[in-house]
Amino acid sequence: MHIPEVSIASKAGRHGDALRFAAKSDTVLCYKASVNGMQPTDHWSGTVSLWLRLSPDPDLPAGYCDPLQITSKKWNDAAFFVDFDQTLPRDFRLGAFSDHDFWNPSQIKWDDIPAQDRPMIVVKPPSFSREKWTHVAFTFENLNSTRGDAASTHLYIDGKLQGSLHKPMQFTWSGTDSSEAIMMLGINYVGDMDELAIYKRALSAEQIHQLFMHPEEYAGRRR
Repeated sequence: MHIPEVSIASKAGRHGDALRFAAKSDTVLCYKASVNGMQPTDHWSGTVSLWLRLSPDPDLPAGYCDPLQITSKKWNDAAFFVDFDQTLPRDFRLGAFSDHDFWNPSQIKWDDIPAQDRPMIVVKPPSFSREKWTHVAFTFENLNSTRGDAASTHLYIDGKLQGSLHKPMQFTWSGTDSSEAIMMLGINYVGDMDELAIYKRALSAEQIHQLFMHPEEYAGRRR
């Protein structure tokens, strides 16, 4: 790891070490999405799980802060992300954006799209604190349906459902075998992160609750 602001914090994780983002960095940790189990298919489903520790309002720098963003294009084009909004007090949000021309065929400017029509789940106020670990998980199911029926996306915090999206979704990532799709960690993020996990199926609400309560039981089931 060669980013001065990012380090392995010894014994600071939930069990063992944690990934620590000590300050805002101009460099972002990047990993190939396909290598880590994120590759769009017909009727694509999956789950992303991670743990965060921070107090958003005092700890984060000005602007949007994304602990995790996954895309081959940009934040609003075939992308998943979890972020903290730039306005205090900060909301926590899941973005689940299909291909841009699929979800926004009329090319409406972002600021002109009503909040309820944006493909996002917003949590007000989020229950994060630097004094405790907070579990974040989101599931997605039936993306790229060949029948054109709705996909489902759900956001959970500490095992509790925060909101859902139900609409057809289309994800197209460029590059052979999705090699250009990148998982980016710590975009303007300051805080700790632990136990990022990818599952190649949409876990049920009960399974998400069990993952929050007993994460060690799911450690071997990620792929």
